[in-house]
Amino acid sequence: MAAIHETKAAHDIRSEAEQQDRIVRNQLLNKLRCQFGLSAAEIVIRCTNGVVVLEGHVDCFHQKQMAQELARRTADVQSVENRIVVDPCHLHKRIRETFGPDSEFCPD
Repeated sequence: MAAIHETKAAHDIRSEAEQQDRIVRNQLLNKLRCQFGLSAAEIVIRCTNGVVVLEGHVDCFHQKQMAQELARRTADVQSVENRIVVDPCHLHKRIRETFGPDSEFCPD
């Protein structure tokens, strides 16, 4: 009977940790959406035991650093691993998708 209680207690602890990770992820996702708008969708956030991993693509180094700082300033984040790739060509692709390939906004 004691083993059942220990298993349940371990499960409860895992569930609480997973719930806290979801809260951290959602808080950070909201911050990124406010800061970057729709381009926040290009950033994937994973959180495990307070360790945040950022992946995806951004247009400039400033955005990469800002995403990292927003993550660091989020409550209950222990550390941040920033795997975001800076890809200026990614911006050109989004402009073409939004305005069309012949747009005056589209650099060659």
